[in-house]
Amino acid sequence: MDGDELVRAHYSQAEEGKRLHETPNGVLERLRTWDLFERSLPAHGVVYDVGGGAGAHSAWLADRGYLVELFDPVPRHVSEATAVSQARSPGRRFVVEQGDARSIPRGDGSADVVLMLGPLYHLVETSERRQALIEARRLLKPGGLLVAAGISRFAWLMDAYRKGVADSAEIQASITYNLRTGRSNADPAPGAFWAYFHRPQELTGEITAAGFENVAIAGVEGFAWMLPDLNAILDSPASAEALLDQLRTVESEPSIVGASAHLLAQGVKPV
Repeated sequence: MDGDELVRAHYSQAEEGKRLHETPNGVLERLRTWDLFERSLPAHGVVYDVGGGAGAHSAWLADRGYLVELFDPVPRHVSEATAVSQARSPGRRFVVEQGDARSIPRGDGSADVVLMLGPLYHLVETSERRQALIEARRLLKPGGLLVAAGISRFAWLMDAYRKGVADSAEIQASITYNLRTGRSNADPAPGAFWAYFHRPQELTGEITAAGFENVAIAGVEGFAWMLPDLNAILDSPASAEALLDQLRTVESEPSIVGASAHLLAQGVKPV
């Protein structure tokens, strides 16, 4: 199977629509992503949610008055996102269309914001990621904002030990391969998670090389995704707010950014 087929096969099985709402790490990722949106996005405008999955972020943005269009290559995601949109009041719906990050059927300079919260890690080849970034730059108006997610190069190393599955020789070999190459695995089976894991400086470098300015990076979950009591913390409003506040404090600290499971980079299209 090629990379595109691997991604479609994985998400035909994975419950991506539930992950951001029903798992502690998913909830943390969602809350932190929205917090970063609130501090980064313009007050209004057209947002293309490229690789937008089942529509969690598109729905949140539509609630805040943005004109949102979601594009995703996975038929299941398109179906789920369409159902989410159609269940909303007419003024809070968003457009849903099947589409690939490397070629979005919209005009030059038609978006104020392009979100890419999945494509840059599911496009494993450097050339594919560059194509997607150049496409995002084409879609943006001058001065428009790109917000792009990556997975940290060190996420599998930490996750394997967090989950207590690192003892086997097979897992140790997969960690070593992942750290060396950035690829999620050497010989992915159908349905396996297929992705590229970035070093923080590598992600910012790719975005800069694609012609974006003022590129900055933040750790999404920071250290908190490894906490054994994360669910209890998030269930307490006071504890959750305290944690989120501390994560804001360290989100751009270079010495800790790579400890986050996900990285969120921003760049501006030159005027």
